[in-house]
Amino acid sequence: MTSRICRLVRQHGGRVVPCRDLPMPYQRALIQYLVTDDVAWSLPEKAALRVSLPIFERRFSKKKFGMVLIPTKVLMAEISLYDETSFSDFASYHAWYSSGGLPDHSRRNRWPIILSRKTNLDGLLEDGWHRFHCYVRQRARNIPCLYFP
Repeated sequence: MTSRICRLVRQHGGRVVPCRDLPMPYQRALIQYLVTDDVAWSLPEKAALRVSLPIFERRFSKKKFGMVLIPTKVLMAEISLYDETSFSDFASYHAWYSSGGLPDHSRRNRWPIILSRKTNLDGLLEDGWHRFHCYVRQRARNIPCLYFP
């Protein structure tokens, strides 16, 4: 985990739990990102989950993951400061990103965005950019984040 992500996790009370203790939206986001996108991406959602779930359980059920709620404004500032510096401000970047269209994610049981486990040069998010921008558009106060401890 990068020092930048460590700082955010520490400041906002992140906690590490066994995979089985993660809330279901966190587990679904992990299944999608770690398994389905690799082995079942072309299948309908229910079939993809049927194929992906046993693989996920075998590979990741004993691992631990981190979860933290980070204020949207903090994430916006981090991204403006480090990731999208070619725009004059976050609003310009968000308008550009959203201009391609965004899916409409539920306001309940939000899937987390996944914080990067790579170097600072790779940006803040490893997965979930569309979700992040959707939650910004929805004016979410906090955004659920998942991280790799």
